Amino acid sequence: MKKRSSIIIAVVVVVISIALGGYFLYLRSFKMSQEYKSTPSHFLFEVKKGDIYFVRIDDESRMVHIVRFPHFSFDPVTKSYIESDYPEESLKRIEKLLNLESNGSFYALVDEESIDDFSKVVLKKEMKDFESLLKALAKRSMNPLDVFRIHRWLRKLSTDTNLNRYSFYKFLYALSNFGVRYHEAVGITKKPVVVKVEGKTLKRIYLIPEKIKELGREIGE
Repeated sequence: MKKRSSIIIAVVVVVISIALGGYFLYLRSFKMSQEYKSTPSHFLFEVKKGDIYFVRIDDESRMVHIVRFPHFSFDPVTKSYIESDYPEESLKRIEKLLNLESNGSFYALVDEESIDDFSKVVLKKEMKDFESLLKALAKRSMNPLDVFRIHRWLRKLSTDTNLNRYSFYKFLYALSNFGVRYHEAVGITKKPVVVKVEGKTLKRIYLIPEKIKELGREIGE
C-alpha cells in the first residue's frame, strides 16, 4: 500500500512539475517578445464617436501616462482634427503633436458595447466609459493565469486593432504594476464650438498649442 501511495505521489509531482515548466515557458514567451520589450511604447484607443486615449508606457521609469483627447479635438497649427478615418494616422498625429517617439505603436477602435463586454469578462461588472475602465484596470492585480485569457479578452475589446496577445499583455501588466498618471489635452473651451467652413457646419475643440507642448515635455521626461 505504501509503495502504491509513493508511486501516486511521484506521478502527481511529475505532472505538477511539467505543468509549472510549461506555464513558465509560456509566460517567458510573453516577457521575451519584441512587443513586450519595446520601450517606450505607445497605445491609442479610439472610442467610436467619442474621445481618444493616448497611452505612453515607459519601462525605464515604470510610468504609464494616459492622455485624453476630447472628441472633436482640433489642432489649430496643422488645421486638422486629431481623429482621422484611420487610427494609425490618429496616433501619428498625436505623436507629432506631443513631439514623442516610441519603439512600439499600437491602436484599437472600441465602442460602448465592446467596453462593456470586456468589463463583464475581466472585471465582472458593467462599464461603458473607457476612462473608468482604465482606472479599474490600474487597480486590478494581475492573475498568473491571465496569460491564457489575454487573446480572448482582446477579441472582446476590439477586432479593429493591431494589438496582439503580447502587446496587450504589456498594456495590462503596466497598468497593474507601474505608476499611472492621467492627463487631458487642454482646449480653449471644454465643449465644442460650432464653426462654418465652406458651407459646412463643424464642431471643434481648439487645442492650445503651448499647453500641448508642455504636456509633451512632461510626458517625455
